[in-house]
Amino acid sequence: MHNHSLTSAIQLSQDILSAIDLEDWSEVSRLDDSRKKLIHGYFEQAESVDYELTQTLKALNDTIVSKLLGLQLQTRSAQIDIKQARHASNVYLDIAGR
Repeated sequence: MHNHSLTSAIQLSQDILSAIDLEDWSEVSRLDDSRKKLIHGYFEQAESVDYELTQTLKALNDTIVSKLLGLQLQTRSAQIDIKQARHASNVYLDIAGR
């Protein structure tokens, strides 16, 4: 039963990856809240830790973090592009208005 929490957290991690791919951020948040509770409960009650399951969970978590960081960088890049386009438009309007 104890490893059930960890296997459930692994499944939720896989579900989070799917939700990220779908850009369903409310689902990502909901799943992550559930996953955190399972992980916290597992390690709080663990007399011994299942190394293999823990490594699987860590690898999935690393993938989640990597995907989120990649999306954050894409968003920042898009924001910079928008800002530059806005600046170019303003310059054009200033020149065209002369």
